[in-house]
Amino acid sequence: MSKTTQNIVFSFEDLSSKSTAVKKIQKELTRLGTPAQVEISEQSKRKAGITYKELTLIFEASSQMVTLGIKKTGDIFEVKLNKKPLPIKNQDDQKAAIKEISDAVLKNAPKWQKVFERRKITPAETKIVTPRKKQAQVLTDRKAELKKAIEEATKERDALKTTNDQLKAQEETLKKGELPLAA
Repeated sequence: MSKTTQNIVFSFEDLSSKSTAVKKIQKELTRLGTPAQVEISEQSKRKAGITYKELTLIFEASSQMVTLGIKKTGDIFEVKLNKKPLPIKNQDDQKAAIKEISDAVLKNAPKWQKVFERRKITPAETKIVTPRKKQAQVLTDRKAELKKAIEEATKERDALKTTNDQLKAQEETLKKGELPLAA
């Protein structure tokens, strides 16, 4: 008696975290004890002549990432675990393939934890990134502040030069024995 499995086919155009295929994968991963959050790239990519979108599963327990490359036809083109290719043996049986991914995540968890410890980062920490537009504005403001400080320093230098020239002129007149003119 052959076991029939229901293949999970993604909709390339309507790929979202609410699509049934994504929910099926999340449900199966949760059942296997490795719940994951989903992030989907809106932009399609091209590699080896194949156009695909990336669906990233971020596992809650270890913060590991599995990236699925989904082709226009709706099938999975590549699987990466923490940005490294993960070969899948059971490509025809999708439930077994999901179990294989889950097992790989569980098996890699201690190594991944050591990487975090070496970097002195805890999985729960988030890095605050300044958006490019805001960063550009901050740099523009800083540039304006520096220009203003340079202008003030230049004015002060010019005032000191003028005072210095006046004092030198007075010194010259005193050396000649002349009395300085009253201002």
